[in-house]
Amino acid sequence: MQALHHRVGLLNPALYFIAAMSHGGRDAPLRPVRGGDNWFWRGHPGYSQTNGVGIPDQAKLFDALRQLER
Repeated sequence: MQALHHRVGLLNPALYFIAAMSHGGRDAPLRPVRGGDNWFWRGHPGYSQTNGVGIPDQAKLFDALRQLER
């Protein structure tokens, strides 16, 4: 992320950590998909083939990544 002013490296471990620590509320950096499909997979809370760990809210995700650096 350019706003962090350095390379992030492998982002997956940070995303899964953030997803595990957030509870999917209004202020969650990764909002869960509660339904729908992409013709092959059904969306549901938690990890799914449809959307991974959730839909990112960019500003909140940036804040969460900054908190991990501390």
